[in-house]
Amino acid sequence: MYPILTIVFIGIIIFTIRRTYVKNKERSTEQSFWDREQKSNFTAKADITNLSYITIPMEKFPLESTDSQYESLIESLKALSEKRILCLNGLTNTDLKERYGVSNLTELNEIGENFNSLCAILISLAENSISRADYTSAVKYLEYGAGIRSDVSKNYILLGNCYRELNKPRKIKSLIEFAKTLQLPLERLVISSLQDDFEKSTCGSSENFYIITSASESDSENHNESFLYDNNEGENEESK
Repeated sequence: MYPILTIVFIGIIIFTIRRTYVKNKERSTEQSFWDREQKSNFTAKADITNLSYITIPMEKFPLESTDSQYESLIESLKALSEKRILCLNGLTNTDLKERYGVSNLTELNEIGENFNSLCAILISLAENSISRADYTSAVKYLEYGAGIRSDVSKNYILLGNCYRELNKPRKIKSLIEFAKTLQLPLERLVISSLQDDFEKSTCGSSENFYIITSASESDSENHNESFLYDNNEGENEESK
């Protein structure tokens, strides 16, 4: 009887201590947030003129088409190319105010939203091209999306599909390694889809494939992922 009561009593004490610890930690975290938030409201305005804004290389994309939807998307892309674009995903308003000052917050939110719009337009253009079996054009949009490190999982799933259709297993293999560095929301789904594309594209082939460019060699600041733009690689030598 007494050993059971002792165990129950000890359990209650441990539970109480644990609950107190969690509550204190939550209070500390919340207080820390509000302290940062208050301080950020007094951060001096920073010059955001020369940030590493993303540019859209319109000259690299196929701009002419008889498809009205495609033309509409191209016009949206052209309009976006004239705006400031920056990937700010993962940064809170407090983070932005701390770095650049509260006076820049509204403009920075718009700049960040431009990035999200760009990622969405690139996918729409790729899907339109895929619907017409124009995988080469689709790859140009999706590779650019990967180059600016889009955080939209669909960009990489579609790119893997296009590489499979174009019989480019080496690029799929490289894309798998690259995708692992991005911390995508649906990373498992993306990797699984790419691995499936790789297996299907290499089915029946005895060739040994290798990773063309490792993630550690990437220059993310310049959005330069060399394997994504090496379109001469393996076009004739890869066969099923």
